[in-house]
Amino acid sequence: MAVAAATLLGLTGCATADGSAGSPAATTAAPVDASTSFAAATAALTTKPIAFTMSLPGQFSVTGSMDPANRRAEVEGLMTMSGKNSDIHLIAIGDDVWLKMSGMTKLSNSKWMHTTADRVTGSTFDIANPKNPGGIMNLINAVVQVEHSGATGFRGLLDMTKSPSADPNMTGAVAEKLSAVPFTATTDTDGNLAGIRIDMSAFAPGVTMSATYQYGRPVEVTAPPASDVMPMPTELLPGS
Repeated sequence: MAVAAATLLGLTGCATADGSAGSPAATTAAPVDASTSFAAATAALTTKPIAFTMSLPGQFSVTGSMDPANRRAEVEGLMTMSGKNSDIHLIAIGDDVWLKMSGMTKLSNSKWMHTTADRVTGSTFDIANPKNPGGIMNLINAVVQVEHSGATGFRGLLDMTKSPSADPNMTGAVAEKLSAVPFTATTDTDGNLAGIRIDMSAFAPGVTMSATYQYGRPVEVTAPPASDVMPMPTELLPGS
């Protein structure tokens, strides 16, 4: 489970028949390809303001809001590291990123830790990136199989070995499981991705990573007071 969770952190049935027997072929709309539909549903993640929740039992549980177009975001929640829970609070405005974590007094002295977006590109700290907010597109781009499931849903497989944090030398049963992780997704009335559930039971029975999204809510974020800010330690930066 630890390997799978770390890999996931580096990333976030067949279509039903309409039952109308005997309908003339000339009046039946051609089915939309599931890959095309899924791509359209996830496009809003990088273009519209989003309020979201995301959780993976035993690893993290967060809520937040992002406005990729205006590069503003805020995330709060709980993360488990080395068996200990830590409250996290992340703010991003333009090129600036601030992080505050409880239980990190050795590094942060209870202050906000500041860095710039270019230092955290592609990571979960990069939450105001207009092309990949919070690294969410790493997850979407890992979808290798998708099909319609009902009128407003999808199901398919994720290849989590595509995660930036995945070990490229990984082989064997774990690698095989990571390359075909089941997921389901739903859309809202506008066709935007409303929720996704990733089945992690192959690594820990009954465990599911889940996320929900709501669109259009204004994102209002305020930078921390300068007196409460220190540079982010290199230990927390990607690649350190």
